[in-house]
Amino acid sequence: MSSNLPEPQRWSDGSGRAGASAEDGIGASLRRARQATEPSDAGLTRVARGLDTPPPRSRAARLVLRAALVALLLVATGGAVGAMVLPPVAEALIRELGWRRRAYAILGAVILLVGLPLG
Repeated sequence: MSSNLPEPQRWSDGSGRAGASAEDGIGASLRRARQATEPSDAGLTRVARGLDTPPPRSRAARLVLRAALVALLLVATGGAVGAMVLPPVAEALIRELGWRRRAYAILGAVILLVGLPLG
């Protein structure tokens, strides 16, 4: 296709001609991915209704909400903290124990134990 077409026409489906370009195929794939991942209006409405609820008034309900938020924050930051902490620990273990001995067994056990549910 010529590059002097406006942007929406460049990424539209092919016009039915026999020699469809790779750009047409990529554009169609990107549109399908966008349609599959965009939230529906009903889903957005459910989320908005859930966010519109009044805050809990009792002390127990506030404590449960606070505990849930702390757990969510720990889950959200766990990957970043692990990515920051694990490489230096792995390097020290491999340097001290050698990679063939116990370093990878210890690292694997740590990752397995961290991933197991406690409850």
